[in-house]
Amino acid sequence: MSRLLSLIPGAVMVLFCVTVLQPGFTHTILLANFFFILAMGSLFEVYKVYNPIGTLFNSGFFLGCASFIYKPYSIYIFVIVLGIIALRSFKLKEILQVFLGFLCPLFLIGVFMYYNNSLNEYLDYCKISFSIPKVDFSNYRDLIKPIITIIIIIFLIFKQNALRKKKKFDAIKKVELNYWILFFGFFTLFFVEAISPIHLLIISLPIALLSGLILENKENSITKEFVFLGFIGFYFMFIFGII
Repeated sequence: MSRLLSLIPGAVMVLFCVTVLQPGFTHTILLANFFFILAMGSLFEVYKVYNPIGTLFNSGFFLGCASFIYKPYSIYIFVIVLGIIALRSFKLKEILQVFLGFLCPLFLIGVFMYYNNSLNEYLDYCKISFSIPKVDFSNYRDLIKPIITIIIIIFLIFKQNALRKKKKFDAIKKVELNYWILFFGFFTLFFVEAISPIHLLIISLPIALLSGLILENKENSITKEFVFLGFIGFYFMFIFGII
């Protein structure tokens, strides 16, 4: 989405993930997020590509893997459909290719579970229940991360027009898709019974990409550097229990 190769979005991604995961550094959602990044990466490659059957299938396949590991990712199938419509013209065949790719890993895992006489357990696992999530207001440390994330999202919303300036058509559409990910990320809250800070990783990709684009801009670069260093300081304060 940027004209220059940059490691800034990656740095933002790492900082955001380790802050959300702290005090731990491993969780299954990290693997799901990895597959989601691959899914969106495949989607971003379909612009002006003739008959990208494999790329579209891969996008759905990776999202299916992410959804199997962490079910709230399944809602992003709508983002991929919107991405196809935005980056290409509406073709039912291409959308079906994505859906087939999405169902493929789920089907293969189902076959494996059936072979091991565990199909019923697999079907129970695949059931998606919707509920209004519960919020634990007694632990203020767990509330700090969502509040800061909300502030970042609001800031990114106000910056959306600036992010579209002087960019090519496909870059603008990719920026818009990241905002769609943030939008659908809200609805993933209804896939979980209790809100956990770790769930914020589901929107780590758009936060990293959009924030990275803002930090890449040379305007007010010194201020942005201090803000980024401030977030690093915030992370270390969490590590040492200062806040």
